Amino acid sequence: MSKSIMFIDKNKVVNYAGGVEKVICEFANEFIRRGYDLYIVCIDTERGVPFFHLDSKVKFINLCYSYADYNYVNIKYKAKKL
Repeated sequence: MSKSIMFIDKNKVVNYAGGVEKVICEFANEFIRRGYDLYIVCIDTERGVPFFHLDSKVKFINLCYSYADYNYVNIKYKAKKL
């Protein structure tokens, strides 16, 4: 049975070099080292990845961008449709 963890960040995480962002990345890397599957999910209007190093096994998901074409997705519009 695999062990999975998900971190959810409702604030800025992409390209930000603050303390919370650093702790999230350090925790993520440590959980990966200990054998967990890990997802970081955020809602950030900026494209990219966190400023701090993430192990390549960490799955980073930004809900503001779609997987297919990595275009900006208006979350408020999508929420109203649902």
